[in-house]
Amino acid sequence: MTATESKSTCRSNTVGTSITFVGSGGGGGRGPTSIQGEQEPFIPGLAAQGRLLPEQAVAHASAVLEQHRARFMAQPGVIGVGVGASDKAEGEAAIVIYVDRTSVTKPQFTDSLEGLMVRVVYTDPFIAF
Repeated sequence: MTATESKSTCRSNTVGTSITFVGSGGGGGRGPTSIQGEQEPFIPGLAAQGRLLPEQAVAHASAVLEQHRARFMAQPGVIGVGVGASDKAEGEAAIVIYVDRTSVTKPQFTDSLEGLMVRVVYTDPFIAF
């Protein structure tokens, strides 16, 4: 996986197992991209939202995430975890935890974990197609 790729895991309510997504994070401003034979739509402005992270930072964050993934995913309301950009420091990786915004349970997390920022994103439930 390169520094511009991201990896996320979410829980599937349908089958009750984890699903891992690996991708380049969107059209990148160059038009549609192909992921496993399917077209990803070009979304104007999406490229500006993407941040490049040093490969070493992504590798470190991925290793930390793998050590804690099961604990995060066991929390009620958590629907996915991944590695992304820190919203506090440019060029730094962060652990991103996706929480179902409609969930009654709002899990609490520390602001950092093993030197990495922890970013909580409240979102609608993921739907697998």
